[in-house]
Amino acid sequence: MPKPKTGLQPGYRCLNYAKTNVKINPDEIPNLIPKDYLKEWQKGDPDPYYKVQEIEYPIKSNGLNYQESFFKSFISKLKNRAMPGAKNGHEIYWGVRPDTDFIMIGAKIESNGDGTGKVYFKNYIPPEGEKGSNENFIRENKTDMVHYSLVTYPKEETITDDEGNQTINIIKSLKGERNDAVEYGLGGMKQITNLDDENSLDDLSGQASNFTDPKDNNRQGEDNLKEKEEIFKKLIALKANAEITLVEIAEAMGLKNQVVTNEQIEALKIVNSIKKLGFKDPVPEIKALQETITTNAEAVLNAQLDKEFGTNPDSDSKENYLRKYAGQQIANMESNDFEVLKNNLEKDPIALKFAKDKADYNSDVNKIGVIETSKNKQDNQEVRNDYVVYNL
Repeated sequence: MPKPKTGLQPGYRCLNYAKTNVKINPDEIPNLIPKDYLKEWQKGDPDPYYKVQEIEYPIKSNGLNYQESFFKSFISKLKNRAMPGAKNGHEIYWGVRPDTDFIMIGAKIESNGDGTGKVYFKNYIPPEGEKGSNENFIRENKTDMVHYSLVTYPKEETITDDEGNQTINIIKSLKGERNDAVEYGLGGMKQITNLDDENSLDDLSGQASNFTDPKDNNRQGEDNLKEKEEIFKKLIALKANAEITLVEIAEAMGLKNQVVTNEQIEALKIVNSIKKLGFKDPVPEIKALQETITTNAEAVLNAQLDKEFGTNPDSDSKENYLRKYAGQQIANMESNDFEVLKNNLEKDPIALKFAKDKADYNSDVNKIGVIETSKNKQDNQEVRNDYVVYNL
């Protein structure tokens, strides 16, 4: 059996907070732990509950002076991981690790530049703790029944004056950081915490009378406005941390189709520009215009093909294979560049064959190629040059 401890483990210190107040907004305290870690802890929690602590420093607790450097070093550990907390306080046995019922996720320091200032700690209390529901613990926090106590293995600095009086300053947190809940009123360090407004305590208040004073209605309206403002602040914080989008909010409210996206804005700009050109009903009118452009382009291309390669059938009512082949080739090209087509056909053996079949040897116009042939006569070495002209 482990032995009950009679005090702190050597080297460890506890800072017990003793006084509370209200109205510290958790959204004003930045989350410092890695985003992926926070998402893992808040998975499935639609309405996260946060508890914030405020301490003015330097502050003396249990005979020790906690300096600004200590608090800076303490919260610097949050960049790596959250700090655990137990709702039932510190573990009373040596070597036993307390439960993790909530975690510290964020903090902020407001320094006055002279070693004084305020430090804020932000705790997230999930719906479930290590050994069960946190519902009652959250209720205790909402009704100001809980204080908190930091645990740390610190670095101390001892100063002795001329008269031999010693002052112990806590200047750095070395390891073992955590933040446990303690009973209300215990310890000696002043603390200010946030409390929810009355709307957060609806589950405690029961059913109100149906007969209300008009002043009560006014107060209810003010409370509803405050609640709406708190919702907006939470949404702004989630959006700032890239944890939610406007589309997701609208979808949850059944208004997804009413959200205008950037793509829709750009599309609207295009439609408005088209209407300025005189189109009253852009889609069918542009479609008809495209068909006209396509038809005209085909007519122009066919005219070019007829001019260069003749009609099909030709003037003698015969099949013009060259014209037919040229039409097939340009149809397979990525662009209808007529000059590219002509250059390709001048090197195409099939086109040259069709051109040879249609050649007019008496014409010097539209030559696609010239082939020089030689024939030597063995008897007198006479050379004859034949020029074959492929006329298109």
